[in-house]
Amino acid sequence: MDLEKGKQIFFRFNGSRFHIDRECPDEYKKCGVPKSVEQQWLEEIKIDFLKNISVESGHSKVILINNYIQLLDNESAVHFVIKVLNQNDLDTFSMIILAETLKHYKSTYISEQLKQEIYNLLLILKKIMLNGEIKIDESYKKNPYMKDYDFTKENIINRINKL
Repeated sequence: MDLEKGKQIFFRFNGSRFHIDRECPDEYKKCGVPKSVEQQWLEEIKIDFLKNISVESGHSKVILINNYIQLLDNESAVHFVIKVLNQNDLDTFSMIILAETLKHYKSTYISEQLKQEIYNLLLILKKIMLNGEIKIDESYKKNPYMKDYDFTKENIINRINKL
């Protein structure tokens, strides 16, 4: 058993068994990490994500949120995203991305009640975003992979309307 090496691998892939099994299954398996230890590490990773989410903004915050919710079951992920969207500390573009994430969850295995909650929140968010000032965190505009993205008001409104 090599817990130190196992921990390095586990944390490198943020506890994602999918990524561990895809990238280095044999190497990790040789470490012999017990499931109980993996659960402890997963809780550490979740706590770190939550700490970082609370202090970040814009692109970094959304990436952290998406990484965090991948560690949760669908219903917990939906509840977390709803909680974040209700905090009113997001720029418009981050709200759009997270609202699109919620919209995706409507097609997963979640309760009908939660699907209805998503539907209702999306209507509210659309109204808020369409009637409010459109704010885009500068981190998106500075991001190399978004250098050709159309951040015009018209394009942002079109994206909001697709929710």
